[in-house]
Amino acid sequence: MKKSIFVSAMTLTLALATPVSSYAQDAPAASEPAAEEESLWSFSAGADLVSAYLWRGAFNAGASFQPSLGVACGPVSLGVWGSTDFSGESKEVDIALAFDKGGFNATLTDYFYPGAAPFFTWDKEETCHQLELSLAYNFGENTNVPISILWATMLGGDDLKEDGGRQFSSYFELGYTFPVKDIEVEIAAGFTPFDSFYQDGTDGFNMVNLSVKGSYEIKFNDKFSLPVFAQFVLNPNTEDAHMAFGFSF
Repeated sequence: MKKSIFVSAMTLTLALATPVSSYAQDAPAASEPAAEEESLWSFSAGADLVSAYLWRGAFNAGASFQPSLGVACGPVSLGVWGSTDFSGESKEVDIALAFDKGGFNATLTDYFYPGAAPFFTWDKEETCHQLELSLAYNFGENTNVPISILWATMLGGDDLKEDGGRQFSSYFELGYTFPVKDIEVEIAAGFTPFDSFYQDGTDGFNMVNLSVKGSYEIKFNDKFSLPVFAQFVLNPNTEDAHMAFGFSF
């Protein structure tokens, strides 16, 4: 369940020039190039290779390949993200519609786990979907405080109580980012405020994620670099700890 989806900007530049007559000493200079025009539309494609798929304090799968594809128009984006482990037993396909502007992000995500039911099965007793709405704000976008907050709640799909009622599993996270030389360090603390699938048979409020992640960009030359990361995750609720390493291309 993903991470967030990365969308790169694509810029179209139009340069117009007017020829200068060589026969007139006082001929005007060539006209200035037209101002750069930036398209509202952008597209992206990429992939991550990770030693373990960790998400919100939980171990989801072992070594996995995670491709992504996205399109954006201004602050609105639509992306698809997937994960498949090397055994082929753990598969996931997520579709996300997001609005991102000025540090604020609102995302509606459909998490789908292929296997037990077809893609278009939405009966709550049979579906392999989970529908989530998340709201986030990054204070670092507009201030010098590199803190981010996230609230996410499951609104539909496979998220039921034992009696069959809707559970509305929710997750709240505080994040803090800071540089250490050339390494970007991210510290996150995640909580579930009430009974949810994030817990391991426990009830009420629980801390389910305490993680430290370091990201570094290996530069081979001016045109090619390789982003890599290492992450430590501790789940105080389940008393589990995990490590992961990965890179993007």
